[in-house]
Order: sequence, then C-alpha cells, then structure tokens
Amino acid sequence: MIALGGSVLKEADQRQEWLDLMVKGLLERARKIPMALVIGGGELARQAISLARVGTSDSDLLDEIGIGGTRLNALIFSTWLKNDRIEVSSTIPHSIEKAATLIQKNRIVVMGGTYPGHTTDAVAIRLASLIHARRCIIATNVSHVYNEDPRENNDAQPIEALSHTELRQICGDPGQHVPGGQGVVDAVGAAAAAEAGLELRILDGRDHTRLLNALDGQDFEGTLVTEG
Repeated sequence: MIALGGSVLKEADQRQEWLDLMVKGLLERARKIPMALVIGGGELARQAISLARVGTSDSDLLDEIGIGGTRLNALIFSTWLKNDRIEVSSTIPHSIEKAATLIQKNRIVVMGGTYPGHTTDAVAIRLASLIHARRCIIATNVSHVYNEDPRENNDAQPIEALSHTELRQICGDPGQHVPGGQGVVDAVGAAAAAEAGLELRILDGRDHTRLLNALDGQDFEGTLVTEG
C-alpha cells in the first residue's frame, strides 16, 4: 500500500530517470504481490482549490474540487504503469471498497481521493487496513516526520521512529481538516492508522530507492511509525 504525494508526482514528469526506475520497480514487485497506490492532488489540486475559494467557502465543495485533482493524477500515473504483462486496473475507483474489489483481479490498482473531510493519506491508510496490507508507505517530498515544521524552522529535527500516539500529537486534531492543507501526514489518517495498528513508513518519495526499499520491508531512510 503506497500513498504517493502529488508533490512527488509533479516533479516526476520532469525527471525521466526517476519515473523510469520507479515504474520498473513497482511493476517488478507487482509480479510477487498485488499493490494499491493512492495518488495525491499536489499543486494541481491546491491551485484549483485556491481559485474556487474566490467563489465559495464551502469546505466540502472545495474538497470535492481537490479530489478531482487527485483522480486526474491517479489516471496519469496509471497510464505510466500500463504494461502488457502486468494487470493494471483500467478503472480509477472512487471508494476503498471498490479498490479492494479491483485488487482481487489486478496486480496494481491506482486511485485518488474518495469523499470530503480527509486527504489521500487517510484513503491509503483505510484501504491498507481493509485489504490487510502489511504496511502503508507515505511517500512525500520531505525525508522524515520532524519535531517542527522544517519549512518554518531550520532547526527542526528529523525523527526516525515514532509511536502512533506520538504521531497523532504531531499531526494534531482530525477535526481541523483544511481543504488543500499540507502536512507530512493527514491527522485523520494518523488516527485511522493508530486505530488499525498499521505500520507506517514515511519517506521522501523523490528518491525511488527509499520507496522501493520500504516496500520490500528493508531498512530505509525515513520515519517508522508503529504501535510501540
């Protein structure tokens, strides 16, 4: 189970080597075990939400606009993965239940968001729990979870291991969701992971080796989140 941030995808189309190696690595691993990818909206979704805010402050409507961006990104990534020898779902599911059904018939399923009130991190975590995934990888554009926002504090320190309780303290209140907001992990998703006892591996997806190592269960550079 992989949550691939839209911020990573935005750079991928400008970095052919990363894209080639990432797609090759995912297809190779899909021969051994089915996988699901949930793609974020990134800058595409944030710009659309910003433009829509001129005419509305309805959070659910703004989230729906952002979800449209995630589904477009999911379709793009699914197109990159198309392969004659690996079954990649031609459908971009709009619910985790539909994705769980599709993964029984395909080696790879790619999707975006589902409904307002949470980000694609939460979608990935809930889908991981539903399909009994071993772990959920959160691939973003930062190397770790930090004790403070590294964009605002140059002295912020990376954290290599956290409990679910500690992650939830960093992510904040799930009730404070903001459409188009940016955070290393969505607070709704962090709460869902804690409830499911799901292992999270949070890393910089711009380095394909970190993501593939984490997918294989090997040592990786990033933050490991577990129950203990």
